[in-house]
Amino acid sequence: MLKLRESLIAKITAVILAYITVLSVVVSAGLVFAMGYYKFYFSNEETVKKEILTDMARSEIYYMDSLMHRGTDLNGYYADKNVYFVVTNTATGEVFASNYNGEDHLISLSEKMTYSEWLYNDEKPTSVIITDGAKITPYEDGYEIRITYNIEFFVAKNMSKNDLFSVTAKIIEIGYNLRYAMVFILLISLILCIAVHCFLYCSAGHRDGEIKLNAIDKLPFDVYTAFIVAAAICSIIGVDAAYNLASRILFIFVIGTIDYFLGLGYTMSFATRMKVGGLLKNTLILRLIKIFCIFLKKAFLKAKYIISKL
Repeated sequence: MLKLRESLIAKITAVILAYITVLSVVVSAGLVFAMGYYKFYFSNEETVKKEILTDMARSEIYYMDSLMHRGTDLNGYYADKNVYFVVTNTATGEVFASNYNGEDHLISLSEKMTYSEWLYNDEKPTSVIITDGAKITPYEDGYEIRITYNIEFFVAKNMSKNDLFSVTAKIIEIGYNLRYAMVFILLISLILCIAVHCFLYCSAGHRDGEIKLNAIDKLPFDVYTAFIVAAAICSIIGVDAAYNLASRILFIFVIGTIDYFLGLGYTMSFATRMKVGGLLKNTLILRLIKIFCIFLKKAFLKAKYIISKL
């Protein structure tokens, strides 16, 4: 066991395994949590699928609304997607846009939307959805135009087209079949993760039959700690700055990997310092305090000497 703790190959292998097990724990825990949130363990597959796709459909309605304001051709945009829609002016009953002809659907939602613009008297509405039946409120130097419309949104039952809804449905089917396997993977990963990290902390500092400090272990501990805290803060700021979900996930993966190895090095250095002793002695603050105390002592002795000669 002593030889294993001193083996560089064993330590490198353990570090790689530690990263893999941590990654497995994080991913499996996230999946188990998501499955629990969407009731994978308490509902049948059809109910789970409807709940998730309904959430997606509700978000898509608001995205469709923004597309309409920009003048996007909805029929063209949704031609290769497993969705149908009907947009109706609630005041006049006029159908603004539609691609629905009574097809079978899995999900159906309806949202009442309101759009308004404040304009000067010589301006015309910029949104293409302003049609007959809009309510106009005049003001001294302009007017407000407001229209209410209804968006009916359907997700096709027979998902014959390859889009986000069909891909999500397939993922749900696979996830539902593997829901209990994910719990098992999480438990095994957690056990292996703890075991590998215990080995790393036990082997930290062991070289040539004794415990030795390396170059990192000799750094002032408070300076090292400040560096790790700064890295963590920069990571959090960076994640918040990511502009969309895909970039945020990629950023979390890359920065999370870097932060993990920084954290592992920090905790292993802490373990080595604790074995050797003198953790607090090797701090910049303590060194500055000692220098300050020496300076005060010399200043006091100098002052004492001067006073004695008066």
